Amino acid sequence: MQLSVSPRLGLDMGTGKTALWAGQRIAWNEPTLLIVESGHGKVLHSGAKAAERAGRTKQGTEILRPVRRGAIADYAAAVFLLRKVVSQAMRMRLLKPVIFAAAPIQLSSVESRALRDAAKDAGAGGIFIVPCNLASLWDAHDKPDEPSGTLIVDIGAGVTDISVIASNQIITGRTVKLGGDDITELARRV
Repeated sequence: MQLSVSPRLGLDMGTGKTALWAGQRIAWNEPTLLIVESGHGKVLHSGAKAAERAGRTKQGTEILRPVRRGAIADYAAAVFLLRKVVSQAMRMRLLKPVIFAAAPIQLSSVESRALRDAAKDAGAGGIFIVPCNLASLWDAHDKPDEPSGTLIVDIGAGVTDISVIASNQIITGRTVKLGGDDITELARRV
């Protein structure tokens, strides 16, 4: 049996927020936002600082959301943000981390490949994609491998994942392209 000494990180790169766990601590938990110079692409602010300035950006700048509807929409912006997030967790580490990334249940093969490539380009030594509802079950349930069914509903900013899980496997599940951002927009219109 070969033991891996590479650090392990847990990643949830969502439409609204990106979170990264390193061991027992949360190394990053900030909005999935960047503010860049228009035309040049130079990143001026990211995460919480970008969110603070989102309503009052200067002329010649734009707000980028690297992830939309649970999938990478702007590859270069996603890689930039992931590099920043991983480096925050990996201060003074020599080995490349292995990332366990939570993703929507019905992520297409192209979207899955974009997430894998972005993580590797950001410095990951390896990446495993885990359905977000399964990751939620592991976090919330004492015995995730019980044969009884558990309904998990994960409402994110861009998508909602609904699944029934039993014996540590997704029995059935769907990703609905409707999330908290849509609900907020509907509430504004009322």
